[in-house]
Amino acid sequence: KDVPFKGKIGASTIGKLALFTDDFKSKIYECYTCECDGPSTNERGKKKRILPGCYTITWREGTKVTVPKEYRKPTRRALWLHSDKLESFDTRYILIHIGNVGVIDSQGCILVGKKHSNDGLIQESTIACKELFDIVDRYGTDNFIIEIVEAE
Repeated sequence: KDVPFKGKIGASTIGKLALFTDDFKSKIYECYTCECDGPSTNERGKKKRILPGCYTITWREGTKVTVPKEYRKPTRRALWLHSDKLESFDTRYILIHIGNVGVIDSQGCILVGKKHSNDGLIQESTIACKELFDIVDRYGTDNFIIEIVEAE
């Protein structure tokens, strides 16, 4: 959907992110996601949604994307998605970070937020990003897998 925002027009795809316990019986966290609109791709520099699949995560140090203030020192860090199944995926540097509009703020990454509007904007992104980062920081990146599923 085209989204007018701060004098620019962009398009966003809204999704959901959920964290579950090891046995998948209990959801421990949920928020909305926002990515660029358009077809999913593995091509670098296209600023499009990422392909469905399972991804591991690590912290990416020294990034320039917007992250909660608690994750800015000593160096700025964000969650970085990796794939051992998609050749050259890591060169896309898909990060999870703060932002409001897919094509404008995401830079091809995944934005998170507590709410979203019907016009493709994600809201309360700083809150959701801090909550997500705190959970991953507490339990370690090795304990999480991100699964991307495209809706029908």
